[in-house]
Amino acid sequence: MGADPLLEAVERMREPKGQPAEEPVNNEPQEETSQDDTKSEAKLFTVKTVDGEESVTEEELKLGYMREKDYRKKTQSTSEKAKELDAKLSALDDKIKDAEALLELDLDYLESEEGKQLRHEDADEYLKKVEAVKKRHEKLKQHKEEKQKRETEKRREKLQNENRLLSEKISDWLDEDVKIRETQKIVKYLQEKQGYTEEQIANIDDHRVFVMAREAVKLQDIMSKDLSAKEVKSPPKSAKPGSSERAPRKSKEDTLRQKLKETGDMRTAQQLFKEKLFGKK
Repeated sequence: MGADPLLEAVERMREPKGQPAEEPVNNEPQEETSQDDTKSEAKLFTVKTVDGEESVTEEELKLGYMREKDYRKKTQSTSEKAKELDAKLSALDDKIKDAEALLELDLDYLESEEGKQLRHEDADEYLKKVEAVKKRHEKLKQHKEEKQKRETEKRREKLQNENRLLSEKISDWLDEDVKIRETQKIVKYLQEKQGYTEEQIANIDDHRVFVMAREAVKLQDIMSKDLSAKEVKSPPKSAKPGSSERAPRKSKEDTLRQKLKETGDMRTAQQLFKEKLFGKK
């Protein structure tokens, strides 16, 4: 006989509700995956940088792309704002030129014989022209004030953008102490080696000047250490009379170092910096 359906239903009702069925327990030890193993298993991509080829993970690649995209977006926005301000300044220049030309014509008329005759014959009409000249002069003044305001806005936008670019180029300056210390060295270098005045330094609106000056300062520090190290070395043996040995030729690095010492030129500093990094070792 088959099972009684009523008994089966009763048995199901007796089973505790909400309890999940027990799963078979796996007593076999499971291998733990460390973060280092996960990282090593991550797929690597080879990218070209200014320092050569580097291997990066997919996550690093995505972050780099996002930073680049954000940089392009900010640069485009800055460029559009600059174009908009330039257009407004150009329009104001045209208005100022037109107002100045009309004002000059009005003044010439009032000082002419015809204007003097009008003053005697029709004083009311003459006063109307005088009032018109005053209004034109006031309008010209407003245009010039507006232009000055736009120029200030343009300079502020440029300085903000240059500061942003400087922060991106010199990430070490996120540390305020490092920024203050290196800025003091840069100012001293620009004054003593490049002949900048305090006012000229304050008006620098191109971040590349500070980047190049920083490289020159760092190179000077390297040179100072090199010279200190050479001073403690024993002097080379002098060649005997009649010896076929020749004095060693100056290397490109030595030539650039001497030129930098004499001139303090920023381009020479850059060339020497590159020679130390990428020259023959």
